[in-house]
Amino acid sequence: MNEYLSPWVDTTIFKKKLDSPLEPEDIPITKLERNSQELSFEANLARETQVSINHFGYLGITLKVDDENRQYSRDSYGRIQTTLSAGTHKIAVQFEDT
Repeated sequence: MNEYLSPWVDTTIFKKKLDSPLEPEDIPITKLERNSQELSFEANLARETQVSINHFGYLGITLKVDDENRQYSRDSYGRIQTTLSAGTHKIAVQFEDT
């Protein structure tokens, strides 16, 4: 399994029980959809928050927030990390050809 992961991925994440596509997990999530090319959902934030999306960031992965491409960083596990403002946001992580 590890030969398919980027070298910056911390595999201890696989020991965590993750119930939400977003951390912090107390952010309300609706309209969750997953398939081989995309993870998408809506998140309703009470205040501006730095979030981690439970998807690894690597070449070919794009993040869209409210249908606009968004640059992202990686958290300590290698997952996509960004800051979202208060309000409801449509979030999509998509795999695209490189």
